[in-house]
Amino acid sequence: MFIKTWNVLLVDDEPDVLRLSKLVMKDFAVHGVPIKSIRRKVKPTPWRSSKASRGLSGGFLSP
Repeated sequence: MFIKTWNVLLVDDEPDVLRLSKLVMKDFAVHGVPIKSIRRKVKPTPWRSSKASRGLSGGFLSP
């Protein structure tokens, strides 16, 4: 096979999510090819107004 690793970009605003993703994915392989995770932290930004993201029950929907 020509591919030696699969590069996977993980982007999140929570450092804990990135750390846990690295831990969980350390032994992943796709068709026998290991995954190399590239992690990037971004600033949190609201992507919806709070009125637009309210569900029928009055709670918030996850993005």
